[in-house]
Amino acid sequence: MIGVAFAPGDAAGPVVEAGLIRSFTASQVRRVDGPAPEGMAFLVVVNPQGALSSLAGQVAAQGGKVLLLGELDTAAAALAGVVAEPLPADTAAWAACASAPTYGTTASDGLIRYTDHPLAGASPFQERPLLRFDFTEEWNNLGYGRIEGSGQWGLAQGARCDGASLIAAVNVRGEDRLPFITLHDQPAGGSVLWINRAVGLVDSLEWALVEAFFSDYRPDDRPCLPHLREAPYGVGAVVSMRLDCDEDIKTARPLFELYRSRGVPFSLAVKTAQPAVEEDFALLREVAAAGGAVLSHSVNHYVRWGDDPGIALQEAVDSRAWLQEHLPNIPIRHMVSPFHQTPVFVPPLLAQAGYEGFIGGVVSAEPDYILARGGIVPGAAFPFVSHAQQCMVHGDCLLAEGDPLAVYKRAFDAALATSAIFGFLDHPFSPRYSYGWLDEAQRLQAHAAFLDYIQASAQPAGGVWFVNEDQCLDLVRRRMACSLNVEEGQVRLTDPLAGDGPPLAVRWRGKTLSATELGA
Repeated sequence: MIGVAFAPGDAAGPVVEAGLIRSFTASQVRRVDGPAPEGMAFLVVVNPQGALSSLAGQVAAQGGKVLLLGELDTAAAALAGVVAEPLPADTAAWAACASAPTYGTTASDGLIRYTDHPLAGASPFQERPLLRFDFTEEWNNLGYGRIEGSGQWGLAQGARCDGASLIAAVNVRGEDRLPFITLHDQPAGGSVLWINRAVGLVDSLEWALVEAFFSDYRPDDRPCLPHLREAPYGVGAVVSMRLDCDEDIKTARPLFELYRSRGVPFSLAVKTAQPAVEEDFALLREVAAAGGAVLSHSVNHYVRWGDDPGIALQEAVDSRAWLQEHLPNIPIRHMVSPFHQTPVFVPPLLAQAGYEGFIGGVVSAEPDYILARGGIVPGAAFPFVSHAQQCMVHGDCLLAEGDPLAVYKRAFDAALATSAIFGFLDHPFSPRYSYGWLDEAQRLQAHAAFLDYIQASAQPAGGVWFVNEDQCLDLVRRRMACSLNVEEGQVRLTDPLAGDGPPLAVRWRGKTLSATELGA
């Protein structure tokens, strides 16, 4: 059991709590409001101050593993093996990022640079900017969110190590300016990991470092808590691909034919307020018949869902009704947020409208829905789930220098290294906009080359399981229905939605275990 503690009203708390559940399952995550329960060996504390700091000290003294997030008081800083200092005045400048040019990327001066500590190896990135863009100021194809200069989603405070090992530092133009992640193994107690950000790493695949700390670190003399991997056992990578059909659905056919020839399922998210003819509906039916999926993409594709709950609910209801009317044999179960923007009032409304989940997450919008692991989100109850897919394969994001697909390959490599579900997308052509592609031939060639890379890279790890977007979110939902527990030194996994799906994978004490061998 892992405890999570935060002060009432701390907005970072529920974000962290949901992130823990997405990895360790709800059966292993418990909110702690008072003293540490006897024998508690795992604890996460958000902004440890006063009584929360004392709570962390209790668990560490019992030999447990403690994750501290955000701002530390003097006692918590000592526990973490650091000396707390004021946050430097220029951190906002560290996190600033210019707009990306066509065929290029931009990044902030500030970045996170990992050391050679063994635990740092759990991160799929050796370094990452606090903020980067692949297209104007809109998205980051490597998938992670922005680390701001301060605040809930930013750096929490200045500090210097005083006994702790440095796992990662905030580096600005070649100079380490302050610790970002530290680890302090207590001489006569437990291990304390500190991340200098209130929400930790919930919005990046660097979250794998948190999983590794609790599940794998020092298995011989520290307690370890199992977590669920995203990719099932024996599968190298789970990959989904879709087109967001803002306009001219039928122009997706050439790309669909490429994917169908490869035996790869194809998904289409449809904005319904557009002229549609039989050729459009025929393609949607063929996509479904070939193992693909059809999702809603709202009616009008409003910015931030119109910034109005009433408009958002109507958009969700009407778009689903339109698709069900024109495609009566295709279930419409999931939504792709327009512009990937999802104001926090939207997920409960989507559930109210009959959707089972949504895809969103983009570095320029609400950070709450850039998820390192897919699953539940604050504000919406299970079985409603979400998955973040920020990687947009567009012609104007192909690099002008070097390998045009280099960024996309790095994005997939990170997902493969962390056993994460990987989703990417494109758009149909339209008379108005071609998304930077010179022509259809160039696009087909780029997609074919990326598929080749995905399949070749994943083969040594067990190959690729290509899924449509419904299957993707069903896998996410299945994981969220699971219960993990450790009983008498053995891991127990309950997997009620398994059906005939592949066995899930559990990571514990440095080993990846199959649900089958766990008796699930």
